[in-house]
Amino acid sequence: MGRTLDFKHDSIFPLLLKTSIPLLLASTVTMIVQLASIAFMGNISATDIYIRALYTPFAFLTIALTEGFQISNQLLIARLKGSGKQEELKRTIVNMAAFSIGISFIVAVLIYLTAPVIAAYYQVPADISGAFVSFLSAMFFVNILVIVTMVVTSSLRGAGYVNLSVLLNILYAGSNISLVYLFAFHAELGIFSIVYANLISSIVFTAIAIVKLHRYKLIEWKRQYAVFYQPALIFLRNIGLPISLSYIIIFISNFLFNRIVTPFGMEAVSGFGVAYSIQTFVIIPAIAIGSSLGIIMNSNIGAGIAYYSRVLDAYKVAVLFTMAVYAVIGVSLLFSYEAVVGVMLEDTVSIGFASDFIRILAPSYFIMGLVLMALTTLEQINKGVIALVLNAAYFAVIAAVGWYLTQQFNDLTYFYWTFFTVNMFGGLCAIYTWRVVKKEYGDPAILQDDYAEASG
Repeated sequence: MGRTLDFKHDSIFPLLLKTSIPLLLASTVTMIVQLASIAFMGNISATDIYIRALYTPFAFLTIALTEGFQISNQLLIARLKGSGKQEELKRTIVNMAAFSIGISFIVAVLIYLTAPVIAAYYQVPADISGAFVSFLSAMFFVNILVIVTMVVTSSLRGAGYVNLSVLLNILYAGSNISLVYLFAFHAELGIFSIVYANLISSIVFTAIAIVKLHRYKLIEWKRQYAVFYQPALIFLRNIGLPISLSYIIIFISNFLFNRIVTPFGMEAVSGFGVAYSIQTFVIIPAIAIGSSLGIIMNSNIGAGIAYYSRVLDAYKVAVLFTMAVYAVIGVSLLFSYEAVVGVMLEDTVSIGFASDFIRILAPSYFIMGLVLMALTTLEQINKGVIALVLNAAYFAVIAAVGWYLTQQFNDLTYFYWTFFTVNMFGGLCAIYTWRVVKKEYGDPAILQDDYAEASG
């Protein structure tokens, strides 16, 4: 578990596989935690699955914070390691952990203060509103620890201890699922089983990750590493902020999506919530591949112009790998969605709404996966603003057109077909990203001449 990968010299294809597959596995297991929680709630009571479905957009707000911090952290660590700056690496880990605690605490307080307004916006029935408000508030305070856990494990990943980081993520996920099951079916804590499971798992695995970081001399208990480190803040601004804003756009759009679905009834909200969670599971591999690609790219960018050709080679391999993964996912889901939805829901009307969503969108996942990988790549090579604009346009079109069509025809499937159509047009994004990467990292000789001319 202590062996590191050499991002600057190992062969690109095996290196991308060794990095992508463990991250893909870890991300998949993490998403299984979400789906397992939904499945458990769906088999406890209609109220619990309804509350969990309403929470779905807010899960993206937590993901926004988590991804912004952990990706900025692992990429800066990868770049510092590539340039041999060990002392700065240690300061980065401490700074990122401190930033994540402070910002996520502020968000938790804001959610606590606005939770009753959110319940009113969603028109949550009076007998359920109190439980929803309490669950939403509790989850965001516990998520402070969840985010810290992800930041410290991403430190191991950025330093090259990919397998160890993934193992901790998998064990964390297994612990979470087991505890949710125990609290839900034996302690009968209902929807709050998710809160207690996250709390306990986060405390345990944050402690384990910190011990490992200390063992590999990536952190030390010295005051000099606890002082402000400006490059960490710069990376958060240039990389983390655009990534977080992209997920916040997803959060806002899901907030609007739920409002579009609400007029079709409680069963529609539950069905759409489950179906959209399944789609979230589908997008995770693309983001994982893009994230691992970012580690490889930034390690070689940090090593200098001589290694830039490896940046372009890595992107080429990532495109092919993503296409292969999503060909399998799309076909598999198209033939198994009824069984998957049936495991997570009991109500036949809710199952119908969820099944319609997956049946319509599954054929478009091949393109959607490639687009998400490309957007993740843009975010991690300082093109986050471009990725942000593309994300905003994607969700704005779906929300606006979907709302108009459902209002005009009173048929929720028009909303689903809007998703499908926009996904198909999104393929242009992958082509654009290829042109950007080729222009900036394509020909080392030209880049060296440009650099020499600028220096002279």
